[in-house]
Amino acid sequence: MFRVVPLFSCPPGAAVPGASRPRQDNEGTGVRFGKEIRRLGSTARRGLESTPRGLALAERREHGGRCECSMLAYVVPSALIQLLLLGGVPLLLYGLYHRIRHQRSWREIAQRAGLSAGDLRYAGYALAAALAVAAALVAASRGAPGFFAREELAVRQFTGAGITLESVLAALVYGGIQTGLTEELVFRGLIGGSLGRRLPLPWANLGQALVFSLLHLPALLVAPELWPMMAAVAAVALFMGWLRLRSGSILGPWMVHAAANVTTALIAAAQSTM
Repeated sequence: MFRVVPLFSCPPGAAVPGASRPRQDNEGTGVRFGKEIRRLGSTARRGLESTPRGLALAERREHGGRCECSMLAYVVPSALIQLLLLGGVPLLLYGLYHRIRHQRSWREIAQRAGLSAGDLRYAGYALAAALAVAAALVAASRGAPGFFAREELAVRQFTGAGITLESVLAALVYGGIQTGLTEELVFRGLIGGSLGRRLPLPWANLGQALVFSLLHLPALLVAPELWPMMAAVAAVALFMGWLRLRSGSILGPWMVHAAANVTTALIAAAQSTM
C-alpha cells in the first residue's frame, strides 16, 4: 500500500554522481528535517489515497464535494463487519457462558439479551421519541448550518453526497445496522440487561448510560465545542436505557438510535464540508 521512501539514499559524506555541490546557506538541520517529514507525509497520503476508501474520497473532491462513487460499496461491508465483530462476538460469548454455566436455552438467552418484542406499549413510546429526535436534529441543523458536516463526526462519510436513493439506503444501513443495532445490542441489550437484573432500575439505567457516554467522550479531545452534543447523547442514552429496562427489549431503543443516526447522516449528505 505504501511506497518506502528512504531518508538517505547514500551513506553520509558520500558523493552523489551528477549532483551539484551543496549550497552554503543558513538552512539548519531542523528546516531540512521538516522538509523530509513533509515529503514523507505526501508519500503516505498518496498511499492512503490508493485504497478504496481513499479513492472514494478523492472522487468526491473532484466532483466538488459530491460523492459520485458507490456509497453502498463500502457502507454495507463496513456495517456487516462491525455488527459481526462488535455485536455478534460479545453476544456469542454471552450465549456460550449462559448455555454452559447455567444450562439456559438459546431462546432464554436471546430474551435476556433483549432480542424479543417485549412490551409493545413501549414501542409506541419509542416511535414517538424517534420522530421527535429526528425533528429536533433537523431543526438544530437549520440553526447551525454545516455543523453535521464536521470532519470530527462519524457521519463525515456522507458529507456532500446529496439526497439520492443510494445515500438514503446507505444512511439506513449505517444508522440502522452499523451503529444502531450494533450499539444497542451491546449497551442496552447485554450491559443494560445485566445491570437491570442486579441493580434497581435507576442505578442500572445510570450505569449503562455512563458506559455509553464515556465511549463517546474522545470526540471532545479533537473538538471540545461538541460538548452540547455529548450532553444530548447522555440524555438520549438514559431514555433508551429506560425503554430497554421497562420493556425487556432493545426494539424501542434501537428505533430511537437508528432514527437519530439516519437523520444525522442525511443531514450531512445534504450539507457541504466545513
